[in-house]
Amino acid sequence: GGKGGDGYAGEKGLKEKDINLSISLYLKEELEDLGAKVCLTRDKDKVVHLDDRAQMANDTAPNFFISIHQNYFSHPSKSGTEIYYFKGDMAAKELAREIMKALTEDLGTLDRGIKPADFFLLRTVIVSSIHVEIVYISNPAEEAMLMDTDFRKRAAKSIAKGFVNFYRYS
Repeated sequence: GGKGGDGYAGEKGLKEKDINLSISLYLKEELEDLGAKVCLTRDKDKVVHLDDRAQMANDTAPNFFISIHQNYFSHPSKSGTEIYYFKGDMAAKELAREIMKALTEDLGTLDRGIKPADFFLLRTVIVSSIHVEIVYISNPAEEAMLMDTDFRKRAAKSIAKGFVNFYRYS
């Protein structure tokens, strides 16, 4: 799988960084409508280094830190949704479970699992953190879905729904 920055582009030239920002802005709206206070580490198309993102998150100390991505794999047939959490963080794992359920049900994507990981941000941010890979930008069908504004809005809505369900049941 392709982990790393926001550096991937799909076959049709769709840039991962643009999609991630778009979904994050929709998610901010959704969560604020629910009464949450949301801080983005990036609200426009500019590079914010991982160290700085971690610093911003740690300075703000939110309830949760969520990182939005699109997956990439050398073989275009790979598809679906994956969510990572820092190993041992049970609250993050539980939140990931609710978000996975909402995303796969609402978007019809394949559940590729919730996995513990040791990514820099998951490890460095002091609060519970999850890393969501919504779909594979390297899969032509999923790239086409990402091109649709409505799909991006639905993805944001689903993530917000996962938060609501997490707080409702925990």
